[in-house]
Amino acid sequence: MRSKVQANMAAGATPTCIVDHWVLHMMESKRYEERIAAGETNVEKPTNLIRDFTNEEIGETLFTFLFASQDASSSATTWLFQILAQRPDVLDRLREENLNARNGDKTKSCDLAMLESLTYTNAVIKELLRHRPPGSMIIPSYYPALHDPEAYPEPDVFNPDRWITGDAESKTKNWLVFGAAALELDWTHHATDKSEEIRVFATLFPMDGAQLVFKRAIINSQNLQM
Repeated sequence: MRSKVQANMAAGATPTCIVDHWVLHMMESKRYEERIAAGETNVEKPTNLIRDFTNEEIGETLFTFLFASQDASSSATTWLFQILAQRPDVLDRLREENLNARNGDKTKSCDLAMLESLTYTNAVIKELLRHRPPGSMIIPSYYPALHDPEAYPEPDVFNPDRWITGDAESKTKNWLVFGAAALELDWTHHATDKSEEIRVFATLFPMDGAQLVFKRAIINSQNLQM
């Protein structure tokens, strides 16, 4: 696999996946180090200078991506939908920020610059990962660190603004967390008294199974300030 990727990158192919980028960075790093070793000066340093990884290391990393991260991703996504369904004020702010960033065009793709401009969206994601951290079955668990009241006042309250107007960003010692087309959805959550209790199933899931019903959203963008 690696030799085929190297051949493609050497031929000037455009990277299309994480392995392409990884191998390309290794090739650029190797060329840089060879030129420095040969005594060249004023050699431009690669933006991502990395060591050479073996085929086994690359394979093991891909295996981890495929199998070790799926529970964390599904857990975080499940909690995101459930928490937003219970907090329409948060969802409205989230939608407004994303629509404004796209100049009212909800089909516009998100790029890195746009992603970095979504202050509230990033705060919601960080708060989600703090509030219901995926992977908390790891022993020792980092759940207590993310719910330490000295670091995060009212730790059991879902409050994205703690990342904007509060000092959550400074609590680095406690921060131990690890579709093809645009589709906008509304959803209804059938809340129960166990909705925000925790079920342990490899990682953290809602105790009631997150009873959500999805439908296409109808949003009047004219009501949003552009």
